[in-house]
Amino acid sequence: MQNFIGNLFIIITTAISVASLFLGLFAYNKKMKTKAIQKIELLIPKKNRITKFSEQWVSAFFLAFGNHAFSKRQLITIPFLLVLYSSILFVVWYLWVLTFRNPEHIIPQHLPLTIEVALHDFIHFGFWYSLLLDVMSIYLIRAYINAGLSKGFSSVKSIVYFSSIVLGVMLSFTLIITHLKNASIEDLYIQQGLYFEDRPVMTWNPLEVIRSSLDFIDNETMIIFTSKGAISNYFIPQAIMFYLSMFTQLTLLIVFISYMITKILHNIRTVAIWTVKYSGTATMNAIGFILIAGIILLALIYLCLYVISLMV
Repeated sequence: MQNFIGNLFIIITTAISVASLFLGLFAYNKKMKTKAIQKIELLIPKKNRITKFSEQWVSAFFLAFGNHAFSKRQLITIPFLLVLYSSILFVVWYLWVLTFRNPEHIIPQHLPLTIEVALHDFIHFGFWYSLLLDVMSIYLIRAYINAGLSKGFSSVKSIVYFSSIVLGVMLSFTLIITHLKNASIEDLYIQQGLYFEDRPVMTWNPLEVIRSSLDFIDNETMIIFTSKGAISNYFIPQAIMFYLSMFTQLTLLIVFISYMITKILHNIRTVAIWTVKYSGTATMNAIGFILIAGIILLALIYLCLYVISLMV
């Protein structure tokens, strides 16, 4: 009963609000319409701060990586930024371990073993795959931005392009991690001289790879049970590689969100100006009364359905 009254109250309140809005618009004269439109244009300008921020971010992106796919400057900037970001992440990891995993608060003379082996594997293996992911991401982001600047995007097309790029990069990341795991298993058996022993094979499970890559502090490793005992040689810092890839996607995310917000504001602005411009006309009055009647009819139908449900 309480739910019914609450839902009915919402419908009636909506009907009253719509009625009040249209009754107010009916009284608008030409002078009031002009002032209202000017106020709307002032509150929601065609070029807002979000659009300007997005344009500045895109300019910075092109300044760093160039406007076209074969820009020479990206040969320097992509590896440089990858080294910079990965160094920051390793330093943050080390400081976290030093602060929260060091109860005696002693500054060690050497890196913790987990970080040391992860750094070794990242330099020898992970770095190059992260570089490959960054090159692919930047190429796709540049294509996305250039297409948007030259042809423009509909909302649906923008969402499809954005989702496709993110999904493509994430799936590529999970494939790389699966490959690195299987390669480390193969190396382990060769190093131990177990040439003819059956090896476990890691199957591709994208969701599991992403889940295990979210933990920035406790890096995932593998323990392989062989005829010589339990051995592990996989110390690739998955989380660092994952978040490096996310950093690269930041430009795409900012441009996409800015575009969607700008599109929504533009639609609100257009509808608001159209509503004010045509307020008081026969067409607008008819639309208003139809909407009000429709909401009232919806309330009556809801009431009838509720009564029928009580009778049944």
